[in-house]
Formats: sequence, C-alpha cells, structure tokens
Amino acid sequence: MTAPLAMCPDGHVAEVPGIQMVGPGTSTFIGGASNCPVCGKPTEILSGDYTTEHDGSTNARLVLTASQLRRLAQSLEWARQELANPTPDEEHAVRVLEKTIEVQAPQVKAWLDRFKGSTSMATATWLGALMTVLTLLLQIFGTDQGVSGDELERILDETVRAIHSEQSTEAPVTPPRPPTVTELPAPETH
Repeated sequence: MTAPLAMCPDGHVAEVPGIQMVGPGTSTFIGGASNCPVCGKPTEILSGDYTTEHDGSTNARLVLTASQLRRLAQSLEWARQELANPTPDEEHAVRVLEKTIEVQAPQVKAWLDRFKGSTSMATATWLGALMTVLTLLLQIFGTDQGVSGDELERILDETVRAIHSEQSTEAPVTPPRPPTVTELPAPETH
C-alpha cells in the first residue's frame, strides 16, 4: 500500500486515489474525504499514522481523535443509563450505538456490518456486543498509540468468538408447562 485508506458507506476499504506516499517516513491523516474507487460514493479517509517502509510498503496505525473518543464514551454511558431504566428501549439503543460507531469509528463499521450480517442474535445480545466493542475501542484508542488494522480485526474477532461461545453455552430456555387441570371449574366461576 502506498496511499492512505478510505472507507465508503457500502463498506469498501480502498487506497485513496491521487495521494501517494513516497520514500520512507510517516504521514498522519486526520479526517479528509475522497470518492470510493469501487462505487464512486463519497468516502472518509481513515485517520491514522501511515508509515512507508524502504520497500514501498505502508503500515497503517489507525487512531481516533480526542473528540471521537469523547463521543464514543458519551454514547456508551448513555446506553448504560438507558439499560438502567425500568423499561429500556434496546432497539433504540442499538440504533444509536450503531450510528455512533459508523460516524465516530468508521474503521470498525465495515467489520461490524460483516459480523452482524453473518449472525442472528437477539437485540439484547447485539446491544451487549456493541457495548463491548465500544469499551474495547475506548481502551485501545485511548492510549494515543493507535492500532494496526490487522490488530484491530484480530481483537474484534476474538471478542466475537467469546460472545458466540457465551451464547452457545447458555442452556436453552424452555417454556414452562401449563398446570395440569384435574377438575373443570364450576359454571359460576367463569
């Protein structure tokens, strides 16, 4: 790779055309936009430090800005408060967290879409997975060191495997049997 990466709303991740990094060194990209070379839709350049090696290869270290981290933390805290309500709206919380991740951590959106499409899980379980991913993002990106795309995908994959193993080890819930009726009610009782 010799250019920064961008991700379009359809989940295509590709090099940004027209930007070439030459020679060894590190270039930092924070924000920016381009058009997707696959579908032509507007894309967001993935923020991060892109290090070009002597052989021309580039290693990307993805980062999130302080404002992105703050918004992720606010959404996570909001979701926790929503779940503390006596009647939480889990579907609304899922929509809010998905949108927050889409806007604030586009590096993760394509992975989440791929994961969500490959599984079927209850809303509460998906909400728990989103909250877990947000917690991980805040821990990983809060160090100011960033993370490579490969490391991020490995961490997210391990998280998903853990969620799946928890789901598969839970005993299936069987509905209770109706009580056995030994005598019919008297006519005046119904």
